Amino acid sequence: RAIHDGSYEMRLLLDFLQCHAILISPICPHYAEHVWSLLGNTDSVMHAQWPQVQEEDAVLTRTTTYIDKLVTELRLQVDKANKKKKTEQ
Repeated sequence: RAIHDGSYEMRLLLDFLQCHAILISPICPHYAEHVWSLLGNTDSVMHAQWPQVQEEDAVLTRTTTYIDKLVTELRLQVDKANKKKKTEQ
């Protein structure tokens, strides 16, 4: 699956939709069955195996936290600069 031709993103989307259908099935079984069938599954979503949770990637979590804080700080600085420009005009 090459990233450049979109097949990687499509596989990721389909995996997400299947997982979503399984997780929502106890709450909204009719909706889950509908989504499950649209994804090409012939058996019931109620017979699907519950998704397995992988162990947390600590580096990825720290990186994401750092980027979130950085983006927030940059937005605050841009807002502050824009407010300063408005008051000077």
